[in-house]
Order: sequence, then C-alpha cells, then structure tokens
Amino acid sequence: MNKLCQFSTIVFAGNVSILLIVSVTTDYWVYRGFQRNSILANVRQSNTTQFVIPFATESYFAIRYFWRPMASKGGKARQHSHRTLHYQSPAAVVNYFYVENVTSANDTDTTTKFVKYEDLIVLFVQYGNLFRECHNLEADVRQRLGLMGVARERCFNFITNVRHNDFIRLELPAVIHIERAAFVFAVTCIVASVLSFVAGAVGSLMQDKSTIVVASSSALTSGICLVVSIALFHGKCHLLRRRDFMAGLDIPYKRALSASRVDHYGWSFVLAWICVVLCFLHSWAWLGNSQDLDARFKQAGSKHMHHSDVYCQLNNEVVLLSGSS
Repeated sequence: MNKLCQFSTIVFAGNVSILLIVSVTTDYWVYRGFQRNSILANVRQSNTTQFVIPFATESYFAIRYFWRPMASKGGKARQHSHRTLHYQSPAAVVNYFYVENVTSANDTDTTTKFVKYEDLIVLFVQYGNLFRECHNLEADVRQRLGLMGVARERCFNFITNVRHNDFIRLELPAVIHIERAAFVFAVTCIVASVLSFVAGAVGSLMQDKSTIVVASSSALTSGICLVVSIALFHGKCHLLRRRDFMAGLDIPYKRALSASRVDHYGWSFVLAWICVVLCFLHSWAWLGNSQDLDARFKQAGSKHMHHSDVYCQLNNEVVLLSGSS
C-alpha cells in the first residue's frame, strides 16, 4: 500500500510539472482588443466616416475618417505626400497627408505645407503570456496596411528582443522591469517543479527521507514563485489598462474607442492558478510521504529492539540455568 501511494505521488508530481510548463509557455494569458458591436453602435457612418470590414479575414476591422476631401476646389486631385504610423498594439493609426501650396496675401511668397486629409484606425486582437506578445494579423494583412515595419512577425519576444521607441519604453518603463521579473520567477517555478519531481522519485526509490523533504520544499518554492509571477503579470496588465488609449494623439472617436476596449484573461492564466493549488498539494503529498517513511523506520527500529530484548532475556536465562546445573 505504501509503495502504491509513493508511485501515485510520483505520477501526480510529473503531471503537475507538465501542466505548469504548458501554462507558462502557452500564449493565452491575456487578450486585449475592442468590442466591435459597441463601436458600431456608437460610431455612425457618414460622409467623413467609413467602416472597413474585410471579407477575406476576421483578424481586424478599421475606421477610415476623412478630415477634408482629397480633391481641390477646382476638382483637381491633390498630390499625396506621405503618411505617419502610430502603432500601439492592439491598434494602429495611419495619418495620410497631401502637399498644399499656400500663397501669401500680397501674392509674392508661396510656401508648401503638409495637410492631413485622412486617418485610418486599425483595430485587432492582441494576446500574450509572460515573455511574448502576439497579434492575429496575417502577413499579407500587415503588408497591405503598411505595418511590416513595426510588426514584422506575429509574435514579439520582449525578453530576448529590445523594444525600440515604442510607447512602453518611452512612457511605461516600469513595465519592462515587471516583465523581466515575472519571467525570472516563472523560470524558477518550472525548475523547482522539475527538481521536486526528480528528487521525489529518487527519494521514494531509495527510501531516503531527506531527499523527499527536498522534493516537498521544491514544490512549495514552485508554488510561491508562480504566485509572485502571476502577481507581477497582473500588475503589468493594470498599468497597460490604466493608460489612455493613444495618449497624446488627436484621432476621431477617441472616447468611443477607449470605452470599447476589453481586457480579459485566457485559459493559460486560469491554468496557472490551478497549478498554484496543485503545487501546494504536491508539496503536502511529498511531506506526507516523508513522514510515512519516518514512521516505518521507527516501527522497524522498535521491532528490531524488541527482538534484541527477547534474545538477551533468553540468553540470560540460558546462562542462569547452566550455572545452577
């Protein structure tokens, strides 16, 4: 029976380690995006506003806002000059400008200025975990929208790569330190869980109490590190949620878009909390095994001492009988 309990504890520890690795390495800790129905209800199409809802993909939708017509008063099309891109995932704003020649009041001087005539607001979904962030925009979509310069890949690993002049590095530098700390605690959590499994298996096979105690301590450390990692991740999400949508940028329907933002945790985050409970149960199971092993050793020792006392008593009686004869 004791061997069956030890074997089941080893299997349980291995499953906890696997679930923990799955939880930390999958990308679905949090989702960020926009409620499309809320935007469609609060923003109306007009001569200046158009919705861009693609039929070939459901990865994004966009709002096209015209500040002024592209054609001049004489009906001649103005010359498109350039565009600027503001990327703050899960949204991107593209400003389009044209060149306009302005003549002074006395018709002596002519100056050139850039006039913004259109904004394209692209909204999509972002998801991520403790070490990277991903979005659902396909490569051809990013190419068509002109986002390849800022989102060349679907996922960005912010541990191995450097954020170059994005809004987090410029306005929320504390998030970078939180991300690194959460990643370190997550790696420590996985290492401690695997160590607990190995030490527990070796201790059970070798009947070594100290090794099983190491397994229990490692499982407890794994659970504590995972709790700290989850807390840091929650702090990062709070800082991002508290920040204004496209702060410092003048875009149309900004209040309606900000109100439609949604942030919700995914199944990987829920699995992480389940792993916290399993880690603590895992630690308690190893501790119980060590106590059972200690009790068996004490029981075996008491039996050995009882047999020794009986042997000594019999030996003394034999000596007394031989002396009387």
